[in-house]
Amino acid sequence: MNYRNVLPRTMLAAVLGLVIGCGGSDPETFAPLAITSANAEMVAQQGVGATDVLMEMSGLVEGFSQVFDNPSPQAAPCDSGNGNLVLNDVGDPGLSTGDSATMTFQACVFDGDGIPITMNGTVSFTATDVTGTPTGPFSYALSCSFNSYSVSVLGITVIVNGGFTLELSTTDGDTFQSVVHGDYFSVYSQAGGQAFSGTISNFRLERDYTESTGAYLVNMQATVAGSQLGGEVSFNSTIPFTGTDPDDPDAGTLVVIGAEGATATLVAINNVDVQILVDLDGDTVTDATILTTWAVLNDDS
Repeated sequence: MNYRNVLPRTMLAAVLGLVIGCGGSDPETFAPLAITSANAEMVAQQGVGATDVLMEMSGLVEGFSQVFDNPSPQAAPCDSGNGNLVLNDVGDPGLSTGDSATMTFQACVFDGDGIPITMNGTVSFTATDVTGTPTGPFSYALSCSFNSYSVSVLGITVIVNGGFTLELSTTDGDTFQSVVHGDYFSVYSQAGGQAFSGTISNFRLERDYTESTGAYLVNMQATVAGSQLGGEVSFNSTIPFTGTDPDDPDAGTLVVIGAEGATATLVAINNVDVQILVDLDGDTVTDATILTTWAVLNDDS
């Protein structure tokens, strides 16, 4: 988990992993999912995917805000097509309240580690409540919106719409506290002639991280819906996930809540192993225990 990654393709890769797992049409109509021993690992995987999506969105905005350290007309590194950045810099130096930026992509093709990636659509940011300076203690809030922002790679196209707010602060320039929150974020994907869609709604991700050591802490709440998922589930971190970047968490608990109060509780044993405690009827009694790994839940085993 690279918390300072600013590349849009990284965030979209996380989104793609989530939407393929919860694909379908008209996700707003989905009923709460009945959690079973058979699907508990899959819904836990969706919680990990949702967390990754929110962290990558946060990291994208944090990195993008740095363009105001040296504001000037800029263009995305397109090998073909166009990617233009328009800045409205109302105060120097660095990010100031009222600064805004819009990146517009028009068939922008660039190399993604040997794989052509095509981007279209727009991403916009507006800064509010900026205090401090880039070289000292500071805090800011950024509102962000995605308007038909798409990435196409290897025959798969992902289209993102929605918005969120990021709040970031630090007292020493090394340890950061951030919150990303919003009401609704939708993803639509086309792959191999099939269409998929999914949503993340009522989401909030809080995290602390220290750049010098890589130590991090993450809390997440969100609702995820999709037809391949089979319905709608909610996620709630009852114990924050903690660990050291780039490793997976070595402690923490995430509860998946489905229909009739049934739950699948993801418990980090260490930064490799995870157990999932399944409560099929919401009576707080564990009916089944599943042993798995972060590699499986990250879908990179």
